[in-house]
Amino acid sequence: MTIDGVTLNTSPRLSIATVHAFSDELKSHLEQNLSYICFGRQLVQSAGVDDSYYSFEATMDQFAERYLSKDHLTRLGMAGELLVHLLTEKAFPDLSKASIYFNKEERSIKKGFDLTYLDGTNQLWFAEVKSGEATALTFPNAQADLANRAMRDLRDKFASPIRRTMWDNAIFDAQSVLQQRQADTARKLLRLDTGPDPDPDSRRRVVLATPIFYPHTQDTISSADAQTTFDRIEKRSPYADLRIFAIQKSTLEKISSYIAKKAKA
Repeated sequence: MTIDGVTLNTSPRLSIATVHAFSDELKSHLEQNLSYICFGRQLVQSAGVDDSYYSFEATMDQFAERYLSKDHLTRLGMAGELLVHLLTEKAFPDLSKASIYFNKEERSIKKGFDLTYLDGTNQLWFAEVKSGEATALTFPNAQADLANRAMRDLRDKFASPIRRTMWDNAIFDAQSVLQQRQADTARKLLRLDTGPDPDPDSRRRVVLATPIFYPHTQDTISSADAQTTFDRIEKRSPYADLRIFAIQKSTLEKISSYIAKKAKA
C-alpha cells in the first residue's frame, strides 16, 4: 500500500521512505492510527467505538501536551519516532508492532526500547530510532551517522544496569498492541531474552531507523549510499539479523503546525 506524498523503496532488510509532502492522505493515515500508536490497538479497540477516551481528538491533545512543550531537538526526536511508527509496517510488511508510543509513567518521551516488533516467523526485533537534521554539507553522511549512533545506543541499552525495567515495559506494551496469541508469543520471547546466555546478541534481531529532516527535497538518500551504510554496519554487527529503515522529510515545521492546529481544535 502506498501513501500520497511518500515514496517507498523497499527490500527485505533495507528500506528508504522519502516524505515529499505532509499530504492529506498521510494526515488521514495518522488520524486513523494515532490512538493505536500511542496506546495500542488492542487496548483502544477493547474500549469500543463509542468511547471517546481514545478518540483521535483526545489522543492528539495528549500528544500535543507532550510535544509542544519540548525544545526543538526533542521535538525532532518525537516527530521522527512518530514517522517510524506510521511507516515501518509499510516498509517491512512482515513486521507487527509490539510497542506503544506513549511513556506510561509520565507525560514525557518514552524510556527503554523505542519499538519492538514480531515478524511473520514469530521472531522478536528490537528497534532504535535516531532522528536528525542535515544541511547541504552534512546530508551525504547524515544517514550513516544516525545509523551508527542507533547501533551504539541500542548496544548500550542491552547492557544497561536498568535493563529489567526496559524489558518490563516492552512486555506490558505487547499486551496492549497485539492480539492475544501474538502478545503471548512476544511476551514469552521478551522474558527469554533476559535469561542467562553467554552471547545474547547472537540471537537478537535489530532495526535501526534513521529519520532525517532535510529541506532540499531535490536531494534524496540514494539506494547505493544506504546499501553501503548497511553493509558496513552489518559487517561488524554482533546480532543475528539487521534491518535499516531510512526516512527523509523536508522540515519539522509542517508536522509541528499540524499538531498545534489539531490540539484543542
